[in-house]
Order: sequence, then C-alpha cells, then structure tokens
Amino acid sequence: MSVYFFRERLFVDSSYMIFQTINKGWFHIEHGRPVHLITQILPLIGYVFHLPLKFLLILYSLGQVLFFFGIYWLLTSVLKKPVAAFALLGVILVGQKWLYFIPMLEIVMGAVLSIVVLTLMRSEKWKNDFWLIVILISYWLILSSHPLNYLLAAVLIVYDVLDRGWEKKLHYSMITFFLAALIVEYFGHDAYEAQKVVSIEDSGFQNLSQDAFFADSFLFLLIRYWFVLLLGIYTTISFLRSRRVQLALIWPVVFLLIYLAAVYRWDIRNDDWYTELIFQPLVSITLILFSFSILDHLSSQLQNKWLNFFGLIFAGFLVSIIYTSGPIKDRTEQLIHLTEQVKKQDIQKAKIDLVNIRRPFNNWMWSSPVEALLISAMEAPTKVVSIITQDELEFNYNKSRLNEDNFLFRRFDVIEYEDLNSRYFEFKKTAYASLNSDRNVDEVKSMGDAISIRPVGEDSIFKVPAKSESWIDLIIENGSGKVLPSSSETLLYLAPHWYKNDTLFNWDGLRTPLEIDILHAHQQKIQIQAPEEKGIYELQFDIVKEKEYWLMLQPKYIVQVY
Repeated sequence: MSVYFFRERLFVDSSYMIFQTINKGWFHIEHGRPVHLITQILPLIGYVFHLPLKFLLILYSLGQVLFFFGIYWLLTSVLKKPVAAFALLGVILVGQKWLYFIPMLEIVMGAVLSIVVLTLMRSEKWKNDFWLIVILISYWLILSSHPLNYLLAAVLIVYDVLDRGWEKKLHYSMITFFLAALIVEYFGHDAYEAQKVVSIEDSGFQNLSQDAFFADSFLFLLIRYWFVLLLGIYTTISFLRSRRVQLALIWPVVFLLIYLAAVYRWDIRNDDWYTELIFQPLVSITLILFSFSILDHLSSQLQNKWLNFFGLIFAGFLVSIIYTSGPIKDRTEQLIHLTEQVKKQDIQKAKIDLVNIRRPFNNWMWSSPVEALLISAMEAPTKVVSIITQDELEFNYNKSRLNEDNFLFRRFDVIEYEDLNSRYFEFKKTAYASLNSDRNVDEVKSMGDAISIRPVGEDSIFKVPAKSESWIDLIIENGSGKVLPSSSETLLYLAPHWYKNDTLFNWDGLRTPLEIDILHAHQQKIQIQAPEEKGIYELQFDIVKEKEYWLMLQPKYIVQVY
C-alpha cells in the first residue's frame, strides 16, 4: 500500500523533507526534531547505490512502514506484549485519513515510540542499564518530535506513577529529561514554532462565541473519532468503578486540553490533515490507557478474543484510508497532469493562475511546487519542472529575486541552480513562462471552426449521477495554428449544453476555466451539473466568451444520468 501510494505520500512536509535529504545526499533535521532521521535511512541507502529518484521516493514511503513493522516485532517477539502491539496498530490506523500520506510526520513517530517506552517502563527490563538508555533516548525523541507530544510524554510518567507507584531511578531520570527538553524548547525554538503562538484575540477561541460551534465540533469529533471517544470513556468509567479517581481524571483532562489547544490554533470543524495532527495525541493517549489498563488485565483467552475483535475494527480503518483516498489521489493526478502538460511545451519553469486549476480536490498548498518538482524529476534530471502560482510569485517579493539561474522551490525559498544535486535535478537557464495569457483573445471567435472538444475514452455513453456535480475528462483540440488563450481576464470558459430527445434542456451549463493556453491539444476536466431527472441525455461541449458569444461547437455525446 505504501508503494502504491508513494506519490500521494509526498503530501505537504513529506515532499520538503525528502527533497532536502536527496539533494544533500545526507540526513536532514528540521526544527530540532531528530525523529525525522528514521524515515530517511532507506532512501539514503538507495542514494549510496545511485538508485533512480523514483526508487528513492518509494523507499521513503516504505521506510515508515518498515519501521512500524520493526516496532511491532519488538513489542510482540522481544517484549512479549500483545496489548502494546494493539496500541501500535491503533495509533497508525485511527484518524489517519490524511496523516497516512505524510510518512515523516514526527507526531506519529513520537507516538509509536511512546508505546515502546511505556512497555519497557512497566517491565523489569528498565532496571538493566541498556534498556534504561533505550527508554531515555526514545523519550527524548518523543519530547523533541512535536510540541503537542509533551502532553503525551507527561502522561507516560503520570500514568505509570499513579498506577504502579514511584520508581525513583526510572521516573526521576525521565522527569529530568522532560525538564531539560522544556528548557531547550523554550530557549531554542525557531521562528516556525514561535509563529504558532498568537494572541487570544487572533486565536480560534473566537469561534467559541458562535452558537453552533460546540455542536458542530463535537459532531465532527463523534463521526471521526468515535472509536477513540468510546475507548476513552470506557477506560475512565473503569477507573471510577475501581475507585482510582486520579487515574480516572487523566483522559478527561487530556481531552479538554487537546480540545482547547485545537480550538486555539485551528477551526477543528475542518476535515483536513492539520485537524488530524492536533488530535493525534488524543488517539495515542487513549489507546495507551485502554491497552495497558483494560486489555492488559484480562485473561489470556479473553484478551485474545478482544484483540481479534479489535483487529477487525482496525482492518476497517485500513480500508477506510483507501476508500477515502480519492481527494488526495485526484490532487496528485492533477499535479502529474500539469507537469506532463508543461513538459509537452518544452518548459521547465512555469507560472499558472490558481483560478485556472481550482478543483474541489485541488487544495494547492505551499508544498505543491515541491511535489511537482519531485514527480517531474522521476522521468529524468533534465525533465524536472517547477510550477508556481501567481500568488506564490508575488509573495515576499519573490518576483524580484528570481532570475534565469534560480527557481522558486516553495513560496518561502528561492534555490540557485548551483545548489541542486545534478544527479537528480537539472534546470536550463531560463525564466518562468506564463501558462495563462490573453494572446489572440480578439481572434478566438474566428478560430471556432478549427476547435473541437470530445470526452476522453472510447465509450459511446458515459454515466454521471443525478442531481450532482461531476468532473469529466475532455480533450480540446486546436487546429487553428494560433494559441487559444486561458487568462481569466479573457472570460473564456468551457461550458456544456444539455439536450434531451434532441430538444434543448439547459443551455447554460457550469463554467470551467481553461487550465492553460492551448496551441495544439490539451486534456483537462470540465465540471457539469447533472439534471435531477434520471434518463438519457446529450451533452454538447462548447466554449463561451462570457456575455459576448459561444463558439457553437457541434458534436453531441450521449450521457446516462442515473
């Protein structure tokens, strides 16, 4: 699965980290988080053997999964703790709709290591100096993995002390590391982490004044994290029934702190990767408490039955990751599509207007240029492509900083060609070329006879669901010998006409901008709004200059609305 999704798993920070690793040919640590190194080992081994970029990216995606397998083997075969393996599976599968596609994510790696740490803490192995060193090194990796994991690290100590009592050598050592990490974090944090601290007025606490916010946010949490909430509440009730009030307070306090932290930093009603990141510690802490306090005290026979039952639930979460991967797959396919279109024009550095490529799944982010760079360079070093938006070009005076000897890596960074690893990335001396112009806009009407639009594929009938918006792949062919412009200022759009029984049903279909200027042929998607009534219709794809004219392109194509 990690191999199949290796392109998709270049999402956001992942693309940045692997580029830095490959470009330097060495380990790269960001924001003082050494846990990053774990996922860089395999691609660097591939780098030493001069493997192609594609294989390095596959090894990068695979490395995280192999690390998880290694931890699973350690927990089950060496430490003989199946309930810890249960917690591990939960951490890497629950709440991973987006996070699965960020294999280097520190907060998840720290959570995985926390399970190892607690397993060793609750065994006699920590009394051996070797295993104590393993605990402390792992604990430091947890503390330095992400600021939110300080809460996870604190819970490990508090829970173990309340449950088993003080073990001075162990707990004092860990508390010393915890305090040292806090000092390092306070005095050593960088601008990236500092900018996450905002005033109350600028924080998400303003959302609390909205009447529907609590209901909407808790409904979201109930839908996305029902399993976590169920285990957390059950564990809390179990502690209360056994009159262990202090232990019973852990989960509610953790939930409240994470909820407040999430509200402070983000609108948690958003179904995106950052929401999942913020709630990752809640997932980890819940699974740890349930595993070590509930499952661990069952008989072996009953424990096996419950582990098998939960195994089926985790299999469901795994399937859900695949099932809900559509948006990120569509997003990656669009990046691949754009890089191929740019290559066809023999361009290496391209600027595109965001409005021309906006899709429900698009979500163009700061990492999109980095992802496009890596995806394009897999073909060959000289086939590398840099694609940026107009907004990125204008960000922080980037336009004045760019020349023929550098490129915009991401909107924060301009990289000189001489700083690139030529084994994998090689640019020609060239400036950025715009993919969206207004050339020939006054001649488009006369070009109509030389332009045709047809659906992709050989099927004579394509199908769309009723009462819904769908995206259909089209091929636009321009035989005029002149560029068909695509700038938003031209007001040129793709739009369909709907017919039923050879009678016009709806003339004004949804408008879709042309992605790029078209000289010969171009494939892109068009948005259509299907009628409410099911049946057989015909679609006539056309181009309109808003409020002026239609090209009146003639072919009609049968569509089944179901």
